Amino acid sequence: MKRTIQLFLLLFLMSMIGKAQPIVSLSIIPDNPTETDSIFLINHLSFQVDIGDTFDNETISYEVNEQSNLITVICSRIVSYQFCICWPHSYIDTVYLGNFSPGSYALYYQVQELYSNNEPYTTGTDFISFTVEESPEYICDSTITEQNIPLSLTGGWNMIGYTCQEPLNVIEAFSSVEDKIIIVKDNLGNSYLPDWEFNGIGDLEFAKGYQLKITENINDFYFCPTLMYSE
Repeated sequence: MKRTIQLFLLLFLMSMIGKAQPIVSLSIIPDNPTETDSIFLINHLSFQVDIGDTFDNETISYEVNEQSNLITVICSRIVSYQFCICWPHSYIDTVYLGNFSPGSYALYYQVQELYSNNEPYTTGTDFISFTVEESPEYICDSTITEQNIPLSLTGGWNMIGYTCQEPLNVIEAFSSVEDKIIIVKDNLGNSYLPDWEFNGIGDLEFAKGYQLKITENINDFYFCPTLMYSE
């Protein structure tokens, strides 16, 4: 009697080889996507019974297809055949779907399994739907104005920064105060000497600093207008 029960159990287990029915749970992120969002599928895939698997050679891959408002995701699971009884195991994968125009979408999910020497067959499916909204329009209420803000320089050595977007020739930049400048130097030691009509700097460049020595205070000098933002 005992041998009969053992034989029956063995035949039952053999009949289950490669026939594990996965449990699929799907969700997308972000929860409420807009047309500018990258949408991902979160796939919870759990194989409750696996007989005949060897996990050393198990691979899972995904294929995403879109036609009109129907998205199809095929999960392919390839397992080399080997007779064994394996514990239940689960996967949580993230699958990139893409960006979509505003509208309602249906997603069909299919699990295909392929065991060695067998044709692939479908073992699990699921279906979800989601809606993509239009991106909210950004309304800028700020007003941009230009304002001349002069530098405050004292007689002797000063450090200044050049904040204009466009480069400007150093001779032109300091033309209005040329008679008060002794020397201008950049961070490499290149110099501009007005009295000698020597320009070793070339152009002033955005976000770079300069050192200059002047003969007296200067309070009404600027390179370019400053952009001011107001609500």
